[in-house]
Amino acid sequence: MSEARAIAEAEGWPAVTVRRLADAIGYSQPVLYGHFPDGRDGIVRAVALDGFERLATALEAAPRSASRAKRVRAVIQRYTRFARDNPAAYEAMFSLADGPGVRNQRRAGAAAQGVRRDPTRTSRLGR
Repeated sequence: MSEARAIAEAEGWPAVTVRRLADAIGYSQPVLYGHFPDGRDGIVRAVALDGFERLATALEAAPRSASRAKRVRAVIQRYTRFARDNPAAYEAMFSLADGPGVRNQRRAGAAAQGVRRDPTRTSRLGR
């Protein structure tokens, strides 16, 4: 995943293809398709899921012994630092990747931070 992130950070996600990644890591395309049957979408999804795990680890490192205000500030700082330091992963997490695993991670992350879904908002959107 680190090579896919590196290519995306240097040249953008359109540059990340199965062929390009296979060449960069020294594997054949069929081997990558064996791991990612849906090709590039699977690679992006894997980067996104890895990003959620790394973001969760960063947020969990916020000091729990601090006051509530200091903890909130620490979580915000860690979140924004992660987004700034990992732009390709962040983009994959929130703009590119989709699928049940990614949606579940988004919901779990929101729930862990105390974000509640507003049912009136989604009903107004017609969902």
